[in-house]
Amino acid sequence: MVSRTLIVTGKAISLKEVARNIAKVIVENGGIATPTTKFNPAVIRRSAYDSIIFFFPADPVYALEYCGYYSIFKPSFGDKCMFYTTIEGRPEPILANKPVFKYVDWIANSDYTRIKLLDANWKCDKIVYHGVDIRLIDSLTPIARKMRRKVKEQFKDKVVFGLVSAWNVRKGIEKLIVAMRQVNEKHKDEYVVLAITEYNEGKAVLPENFIVTASFGSLPTNQILAFYQTIDFLIAPTMCEGFGMPVLEAMASKTPVIHGWFKPLSEFSDPEGNIVFPYTDTREVKSKGGLLFELHEYDPQDLAMCIEEAITIYKDNKEEYEDKRERVRVAAEKYDIRKTYKYFVDKIM
Repeated sequence: MVSRTLIVTGKAISLKEVARNIAKVIVENGGIATPTTKFNPAVIRRSAYDSIIFFFPADPVYALEYCGYYSIFKPSFGDKCMFYTTIEGRPEPILANKPVFKYVDWIANSDYTRIKLLDANWKCDKIVYHGVDIRLIDSLTPIARKMRRKVKEQFKDKVVFGLVSAWNVRKGIEKLIVAMRQVNEKHKDEYVVLAITEYNEGKAVLPENFIVTASFGSLPTNQILAFYQTIDFLIAPTMCEGFGMPVLEAMASKTPVIHGWFKPLSEFSDPEGNIVFPYTDTREVKSKGGLLFELHEYDPQDLAMCIEEAITIYKDNKEEYEDKRERVRVAAEKYDIRKTYKYFVDKIM
């Protein structure tokens, strides 16, 4: 009998993409998987599915409803009812004390997430790292090569950096702008940053070589994955992550990344292939829900120095650049979806 799995997730693009990738691996292994953001527990019948996977951030406010559903279905589905999660900081202690959260056997997407769950006195003894679809990325290479030729024709001998990020305080774009202004004092004509992010004039005054090419969340997955192959480096100025998929996706695309060295990025990044900088402190920022986001603060000057280093490597040491490209790809291959999400296949089949 074919195993049937319902994957329940939120409406955020990043959540839906992970759910689709889990479903893809299940289907490739002979199962049936249905990702959905529209979950009505009243019409779910035990006979219709053999397993349920909830994938939702462990924010005490937004996860509460799904934890309740989990507690309803766990007795009948047993080990085939799972709650996979991510977190970008600390659950507010008062909210975290609700009994329903302690009932959940959480599956973390990183060691960072696991640590934060344990800090809240929630149960978590399993990590399933997010995965990247290596086959899909490789299939996009012919398209990406054409895109890259156009980019290089437009910007000539400039080093092309990319940014794929939402625009909020956690993602550090303001720090990137500060760093670029420092770099631009000597190198403005040597590089450009192509950004996929939301922007309006009220957010910041942008440097001339910071170019917004599309709004974050507006492009389909394939275009984003192809974009990584058109740039020379990805800049990830983020200060707060539950995982950090753009870093892994760029690495899988053989594109070195400039990023801060903190968990969870340091759990899967290759510091020799990528160009990394330290964080100097942490601070918490209250979310709209029940989470205290943990921001890993850093000096924009450290980011500026990394950008300058990347420009020098690309222009003056092609051998080192190519070595970095190979290193990050090798590191990313460990996190192919068919390796990481095999855990779910083994649990439900």
